[in-house]
Amino acid sequence: MRHLRTIAIILVLVAIAFFIRLSKNHDSGHVGHNHAAVEGNDDDHAGHDHAAVEGDDDDHAGHDHAAVEGNDDDHAGHDHAAVEGNDDDHAGHDHAAVEGDDDDHAGHNHAAGEGHDDDLEQVKKNKSSSMQGMTDAGYVTPKASVVDDHDHGAGGMIEMDPMWESLVGLETDKAVRKEIESVITLPGKIKAHPDQKAIVSPLIDGSINCIFVQIGQKVYKGQELACISSPEIGMLRADYDKAGANLALTRQNFNRKKALYDEKVISERAYREIESALTLAEVNYNYAEKRLMAVGVSTAELKNPPSGHSEAAGSTTHIHAPISGVITLRNGFIGQKVDPGHVLFEIVNARTVWCEVDLFEKDLKHVEIGQLVHISLSAYPDEYFTGKLFHVGNTLDESTKTIKLLAEFNNADRKLKPGMYATTDIVTGTKTGALVIPRSAVIEDEQLKVVFVREGNAYHRHIVKTGLISGNWVEILEGLELGAIVVTLGNYQLRSKAKMGSVDPHAGHVH
Repeated sequence: MRHLRTIAIILVLVAIAFFIRLSKNHDSGHVGHNHAAVEGNDDDHAGHDHAAVEGDDDDHAGHDHAAVEGNDDDHAGHDHAAVEGNDDDHAGHDHAAVEGDDDDHAGHNHAAGEGHDDDLEQVKKNKSSSMQGMTDAGYVTPKASVVDDHDHGAGGMIEMDPMWESLVGLETDKAVRKEIESVITLPGKIKAHPDQKAIVSPLIDGSINCIFVQIGQKVYKGQELACISSPEIGMLRADYDKAGANLALTRQNFNRKKALYDEKVISERAYREIESALTLAEVNYNYAEKRLMAVGVSTAELKNPPSGHSEAAGSTTHIHAPISGVITLRNGFIGQKVDPGHVLFEIVNARTVWCEVDLFEKDLKHVEIGQLVHISLSAYPDEYFTGKLFHVGNTLDESTKTIKLLAEFNNADRKLKPGMYATTDIVTGTKTGALVIPRSAVIEDEQLKVVFVREGNAYHRHIVKTGLISGNWVEILEGLELGAIVVTLGNYQLRSKAKMGSVDPHAGHVH
């Protein structure tokens, strides 16, 4: 009997130990949980009380689950409310709105983040330190914002005071609509009109006695330029004087014999002989005169030889200007020996000049005689000169594949100098209603075409797209509106001011 009692006590102790071990190894192991609205929760706890559970396989009894979705919770005595996605390893924290929270804390009381501000501030500081560490370690920190420079209409505002504007001398003009010409732009060269240029050389060997003009001096046709002395002129003048004397004597004899012949005193044969002698004398005289004129002696000098040089009287002649114009070359000095091949002077009458242009073969179809031609020169950048095309070459230069064009220009003010290089615009058509601004308003800035526009008391940098360029006008395709006030003088100073003020170089960009 005593043995049976002992065995019973042992069985009871074993059973108690078994149940204690079973309770410790249980998956749930929680007492007093409050869970509600658990969806899809597989829980093998006993003694739990579940409320509003959908699709739950629950073997728990006495547990209360509330507002937890998909929660595997191993906490005992926890109260969780509305904490989302929080992985928390802190003790004594209060969390709210937890969804899908894996929490290994025991004895925590979490409710809507109360009492947690200090820890959050610490977390923020830790994150900031981590980001700084990443930067120091060589990681690239992304910018907070990026300015899109592909859709700017205007930008780069520059504020200026009136004193600065007056010092710079700012000038403005308006964007307007007008007709603009379509042109072919080519380099050209100013040439003297061939009929208005003369080379002056002596017509006989001799030496220079004197020079009457200087380079750059205006002269008129027939004006004396220099005096030449030559022994040959002396011999020719002697022959001329001899022929003249012989002619005078023969004419007297002819007149006397003609009177006798009229009175039938002499025969007709005698009369015919004196008549032939007179004709021969006249021929000799005319021949001597032409020989003198052939070496440059003028008609006036034939009758009145130059007397300013007594030591060479009868052997001198003056060189005269063949055309009116300007002395562009003087190549001689007193006492210099010269011959017919020596160029003493060059005279150019620049009232009318030509411009020579080499046209590419591909542009030949757009060009015809009579078209207007505009030229501009680096010497006068703000002026344009207009002429007409009068010659299109008939042959192609095989080496350059170009054709010679010639345009004629009136040059009354003498601004066009032969030898100057010009920018030539050959007008091939016109475009009406184009938005245009003065050509000087457009400047280059970092390979972009830029216009500064005045808006109120400030200037804005506009990047524009240009079209046709003709004379002093340029067409604007994008970047400006009708009536915009653009800077035509002082825009380079504004560009420098913008760079000094660190204005975005792409501000106002138009793509």
